[in-house]
Parts: sequence; structure tokens; C-alpha cells
Amino acid sequence: MTAPAQAIRAYLDAQRDALLGFTAELCGIESHATQPDGVDAVGDRVCHELEALGYVTTRTRGERVPPDRRWLEEVMLRRRQLRFRRTARNPVPRRHGADRR
Repeated sequence: MTAPAQAIRAYLDAQRDALLGFTAELCGIESHATQPDGVDAVGDRVCHELEALGYVTTRTRGERVPPDRRWLEEVMLRRRQLRFRRTARNPVPRRHGADRR
């Protein structure tokens, strides 16, 4: 392994707990496409960390789905109408009340 790769590996190994904690924090924010506040909260959290490192962040909205793929919006954004609560046999956790982020 080259010296730069070793240095990066050592740094990441030393930051493992912090990186896992940050990942768990992001995963704990409800941020489905139908939850714009949650999506913004994830972005805010990531921007906060990047800005603390000296990066400048900018928010932009993505483009709409092309007309030939609008059916994806029906599936992704109107899931309650489809009455499913699972994705690929994995339960989708739901938070209610004060515990909701």
C-alpha cells in the first residue's frame, strides 16, 4: 500500500466511531421524498459538517423527472395510496410524536 493510501486508511480508522455516528444520525432523520423538511434537515446537517471544514455550500433544486419517467413520481411520492409499508422485505420504521425528527 502506498504511503498516501496508508495515511488515508489510518485517518479513517481513527475516525471510525465518529463516521459511524454521523451516518447513524443521518439515517435517523426521516427524509423520504414526501418529507421535504426531513430532506432539508439532512442537507443542513451535511452542510454544517462541510462548512466546519472550510467548504462553501450551495443549495440547488434538481430537475423534474422527464415526462417518460413520471410514473416514478406516482410510485415514490404517493406510496400511501399503494398501501405498502415495506421495501424489499425490510420494514420501514415510522416515528411518531416527539421522537420524530
